[in-house]
Amino acid sequence: MRLSHQASPALTLVLVALVLPAPSVAAQQVECYSGSITVTGSADVVPAPGVELCGGVVVVADGATVTLPDVTLVEVQGSGNHVTGYGDGFWRMEIVGDDTVVRARRITGLYVTGDGHDVEATWGAYAGLKGDGNRLRYDELRGLQVWGDKNDVVTSASRSARLQGHQNRSVHRTLKFLSLTGNRNFVKVRQGRTTVSQRGRNNTVLVRRR
Repeated sequence: MRLSHQASPALTLVLVALVLPAPSVAAQQVECYSGSITVTGSADVVPAPGVELCGGVVVVADGATVTLPDVTLVEVQGSGNHVTGYGDGFWRMEIVGDDTVVRARRITGLYVTGDGHDVEATWGAYAGLKGDGNRLRYDELRGLQVWGDKNDVVTSASRSARLQGHQNRSVHRTLKFLSLTGNRNFVKVRQGRTTVSQRGRNNTVLVRRR
């Protein structure tokens, strides 16, 4: 007698449910205004009719993907978010949490608190990092301050950099002033001369001093 190996209908349904991927959730289109709005998930933010510059966007989410136009103030609270600016950029951006990725043309003032953030922009007046393991890339950044350990910063042109912590890496094409406090940091300036103030041990500072 030959045994049947056909699965029951109920078992087949269970197997199909396990194999099929979960449906993706599309980002909602959200309008911004001269005031402030709050976004709690993935969203494509667009200016409302007649609005040239959005006032404020607050992202309160984890793992959200958000695209933004020109915004005066952007606040990101949570972890694992991905924020992209498709306009000229943001006047001020505040990030609190961990592992947020940001790509924008301009972030005039950047204030980061937390670990593992990854930010890239072409121009900024100031960037402040408080945390560990953050990555920052700017073409031009006038002022930089870092508090924490194992942060990685690369800029083309900067006026001043103040680093407080250990095992940070800061590389610049030009830098006029460096203040370094901590141990086992690495700083390199490729061109020009730099005024250096340094306290700590086992730091590597590759600059032409003024």
